[in-house]
Amino acid sequence: MTYKLKPCPFCGGENLGVDHEYDESHEPYDSWVTCFGCDSTGSISYYNKNKDDAVNNAIELWNKRERLDGA
Repeated sequence: MTYKLKPCPFCGGENLGVDHEYDESHEPYDSWVTCFGCDSTGSISYYNKNKDDAVNNAIELWNKRERLDGA
């Protein structure tokens, strides 16, 4: 399942990207969302078994964040 990214809760920007890291020594995938408008990052999704799970979990974490203005 692929999720649509919500705008940045800090600047409202939609110039967002999902990055991931893979460590061959213990094989988890870590992933997070970055806002290129204000350089904020979302919570990191740690220890996923594959890239798709890592990316989708990071997006899910990002989308759970609330805007500072409560909107």
